[in-house]
Amino acid sequence: MKILISFITCLILTANISAQEFKVVFLIDKPYDKTSLNTMLESMNGLSLIGEDFVQFKMISNSENEVKLPHDNGDSGKKLKKSNVIGMAGVRCNPCKRLMDERKAKGATYVLTSDNDFGTCKLGVDDYEALSSSDDLMEIIKKERKKAKKVDGDYKVVFWIPSNQTVSVELLSDIETNKKVDFGTLVTFTASTNSKENIPVIMKVNDELVDACKDNGVAKINRNIPLNISHEITELTNVTLEGKGCGELKKITIDVSGKCDEIEKVIHEVTYNSKSKGPLGVKKTAQLEGISFSLLQLIDNKYYIVVINKQCGVREYRADFVERTTGRRFSFTLRKSQEQANVHLTASDRDNYSVFTLNHDDLKSKGFFEDVKDPSNSELTLEPAYNMTIVPVEAVKSSLELRGNESEPHLVRFQKCN
Repeated sequence: MKILISFITCLILTANISAQEFKVVFLIDKPYDKTSLNTMLESMNGLSLIGEDFVQFKMISNSENEVKLPHDNGDSGKKLKKSNVIGMAGVRCNPCKRLMDERKAKGATYVLTSDNDFGTCKLGVDDYEALSSSDDLMEIIKKERKKAKKVDGDYKVVFWIPSNQTVSVELLSDIETNKKVDFGTLVTFTASTNSKENIPVIMKVNDELVDACKDNGVAKINRNIPLNISHEITELTNVTLEGKGCGELKKITIDVSGKCDEIEKVIHEVTYNSKSKGPLGVKKTAQLEGISFSLLQLIDNKYYIVVINKQCGVREYRADFVERTTGRRFSFTLRKSQEQANVHLTASDRDNYSVFTLNHDDLKSKGFFEDVKDPSNSELTLEPAYNMTIVPVEAVKSSLELRGNESEPHLVRFQKCN
């Protein structure tokens, strides 16, 4: 019986010893480069670690998913030793999370504390040992093996070499995010980074991938090429951004100020009094013809400003013109301009009015300003006068009725360039 018990005990001890895994992980927050990795290992007497089963190298990869990168010690023949470097997907924007994930097992952590922006990720003084580029890796591993023999279970030694570049990923919008917006407001969201290299990001609107991410699940950005998307706000909207491989999620939430069940009639404020330019349209009477009209002021020799009541649910407007004597017609798409709204609208009017522009050169190229013949005297020409109507042409949702909501026509003439 004693022999049997001793035999079983021996089997249990043998099983425990064989079950223990001793592992060394190099967590290097820098892009993989064969020469750089071998140079670092050689300077720390660790080149012989390449090819060892218990050693794992992890470095940054710009791939969309984790990859295995073939690596060797640079020798040939019998001295050639090969291994795989795990290319971690993502960027160096959350190195502390990766470090903490590696430290979940029992073991030791060595941190190269010089030349990095992350310090020691709030590790306590007893949680790590400082590592320098002149330390002997083989001596450290030998020491840790002795410690591992006294520990039950697996044992992992982590060598963390942080990057000296702090990579950030930011999500911004072109409006204030702490206030509600009108139904149908077009908001631009920008994903940006300070990284000079391409990095993969995941951008979603209300949990749905944006178009730029749909093919591959990610979009790639760098410091010179951000990702911009425009989205109409018709409901509570959550936009999220994540650098792939990072745990930190960026989020912007924008809500609408109310529902939009119907479209109001367009009211064109032809003679709106700009806070910086005075009246945008001036009531006048033509001496020769005796007609009353509004003369629209040319702004900065470029634009005519159209001010209308702010409406929910309209994506696009056009200006229709009918010349009063000849009946010739023109139509031009109005361009909404927040910049011009800031210039012309008073603070109290910004919640009630929208500002659009008509480009002088666009009108001129179509012959809009050409004189017309006087119907009562064919030898005389007159400056054209137009009945101008603002027409809503595209709704944000199909249930909104556009017909019958155009503005009342106004007889107008246009101040000409120079």
